[in-house]
Amino acid sequence: MPFGLEGLPLAVMGLGIDWLNMVASAISGRPYSAITIPPPSALVLILLTAALLMPACVKGRWRLTAMIPLVLGVIIWNQTPLPMISFTTLHSRSIAAFHAEDGRVYLSHSKVNDFTAGILLKPFGQESAGSISTYPCPDCGRGYHLIPLIDGRLAAMVYRGHGLTRACREAEILLTRKAPKYPCDAKIVISDDDLARHGGVLIYGGNPPQIRRVIDSEN
Repeated sequence: MPFGLEGLPLAVMGLGIDWLNMVASAISGRPYSAITIPPPSALVLILLTAALLMPACVKGRWRLTAMIPLVLGVIIWNQTPLPMISFTTLHSRSIAAFHAEDGRVYLSHSKVNDFTAGILLKPFGQESAGSISTYPCPDCGRGYHLIPLIDGRLAAMVYRGHGLTRACREAEILLTRKAPKYPCDAKIVISDDDLARHGGVLIYGGNPPQIRRVIDSEN
């Protein structure tokens, strides 16, 4: 800007940005300012796309019919369940994500890059996660970690063999590097060998819990 007068408009712009940051900070601290939304399925995307295109393709009152796929898409999307656990192999190591009873997602490893975290968090509809090592667990022993899931079930992540026996007794869902060679009380046991043979899994609530093998493993 001539005569060096750019300072004034830039200062006005800065005031606007400060105001936006102030409003965002105030809203983010309110209840329900952030909600968990699962990613839409292919059917939901088709219905919502049809709702957007129909007003441009038809005339007159027929445009109101766009509300039909729109409402159906929103209803189906709202009924999409969130998983309790995702467990897969990324970059030659097994890693799990747990949807805990506090509504947050916790990863089995504390050091996870943004790309890997994004893959694991996508089914949960969340953008950030904690580490299960930071989740309070007074009853946890060496070599494993217990975490209560969003539906009240208890899951365990076993890191070392000496924690496997106790985790088998206490958890309903057990994720482990080595499968136990003896009877285990857990209803679901998934090991690294299972991931190598069948790929990653998503575990949903239900009675019994539902297992969907939908995440491809990287070997």
